[in-house]
Amino acid sequence: MKLATIGFIFLVLAPSPLAVRNHAAQRRVNIFGPVEPVTFGPLINAPNGHISFQKQPGGYRIWVPGRLKIASLNINDEGGFTFDVKDWSNNVLAQAQPTYMDLGHIANNCDQNDTSFDRNYAAPNSVIPGVGDHKLLTFYDAEFHPYCPNGEPSGQPLLSSIGLATSTDGGFTWIRQGQVIQGLDQARKGFTFVTDKQVHEIQNGQRLDDGASGPSAVVREADGGVYIYLYYADRTPITAGPDSIYVARALLTTDGMPGNWQQWDGTEWGALGDQTSAEPIVVPSGSATSDLQPHVSWNTVLHRWLMVFKTRVDFEVATSVDGVTWSQPYSLLGFDPNDQETGFPTLITPNGGACEGFGCEDDDDNLNSLHSEPKASQQLTGASGWLYYSSHPANDPQYLGHRAPFRLSAD
Repeated sequence: MKLATIGFIFLVLAPSPLAVRNHAAQRRVNIFGPVEPVTFGPLINAPNGHISFQKQPGGYRIWVPGRLKIASLNINDEGGFTFDVKDWSNNVLAQAQPTYMDLGHIANNCDQNDTSFDRNYAAPNSVIPGVGDHKLLTFYDAEFHPYCPNGEPSGQPLLSSIGLATSTDGGFTWIRQGQVIQGLDQARKGFTFVTDKQVHEIQNGQRLDDGASGPSAVVREADGGVYIYLYYADRTPITAGPDSIYVARALLTTDGMPGNWQQWDGTEWGALGDQTSAEPIVVPSGSATSDLQPHVSWNTVLHRWLMVFKTRVDFEVATSVDGVTWSQPYSLLGFDPNDQETGFPTLITPNGGACEGFGCEDDDDNLNSLHSEPKASQQLTGASGWLYYSSHPANDPQYLGHRAPFRLSAD
């Protein structure tokens, strides 16, 4: 595996399927230590989505979705936050000071004339370099809350989709560029149909959350081009499909702008801009019943794409040579049945996937290139690292952050 540079872009060059060692597939990701509580400065409800990071001179720049209570104003800043830290120790993360990534949403907006896809919520889940020096792209969870009892939006139901914003100042300020992924129900049935049905169902006592969410982006070479591959989950209750995981792609030269995306239709990549023919790449099995919130990275020891995602009962992992066809998932970490919810997994290898420990003796990837300071990111994992996630205890009003150490070991 090699990294190529295109301006400020760092490209994951996956080997051909024939070059992948068979014995790599026999290595598994395992949790090997206790779960620890983790906080990101003064944020609450964090992480409330996937974590992104880049190695910087003297440390790391980290982007975390969450909420910041401003007591003097009795309001919350909710969405994404930028941190600069020297390392990933719990003490350093707890003392870090955030900068709000203002994407311009208004959380209490019930203006019926405002049909913006992100009018009620915008939380970045994946930050990657774009084309050109110092340009960053973020793919964010966007929410529209159609139900407004007493003039205030209810958190449920929600219509979610995926938006794009760009930054040229290192990820502190952002410009929204629009919606890139609608979600199948919205694409096939239309905005009015979906939201009207959601409101009808919630008024009859049923929750009907709908749409695409939890984006995770990687930049890679495929089919003779350089692409952004965007992995996400889609809840499709109106068309009666299970909560499953999908993938779309856009040429990197487009910076992922709306209208430049192809979705995998189960056989091939669909037409540019067509969002009605997507088919899942990972579907629930057994007792899982729901696959959500995928985080995807290139693993430098497995020599494969590595996905961690949430089911109703655990976090599971799967691997892929081509990023489209995935292995049978297996359980990584079971949930505490006393918690209301558990989610938002991200696998983090702070050193950028440099190989340490098990498997390094036969790893012929050019790993030295991974040590270059800006190249380490959530797009790469290695032999060990941390699983970051959140849980919502039954007796707590918000999500609490956690991390557990992972490593690659023999099956």
